[in-house]
Amino acid sequence: MESKKVWYAVMRDNEDTDHGYGSRDLEKAIEMANKMRKSGDEEAYIAVIDPEDDYCIDEIRDF
Repeated sequence: MESKKVWYAVMRDNEDTDHGYGSRDLEKAIEMANKMRKSGDEEAYIAVIDPEDDYCIDEIRDF
């Protein structure tokens, strides 16, 4: 059985609830979040999303 691949949603801040912006590739998501931080969204972080139920299973803030 193939394991599911998580979605790395790039979030602007703690108030952001849209998981649509991100990537299935962690390195790409980190690059996207760094661009957000450089453009003024200093609180940007990555939410690790379970694709089956769109539930956040982890957060990555240090990258």
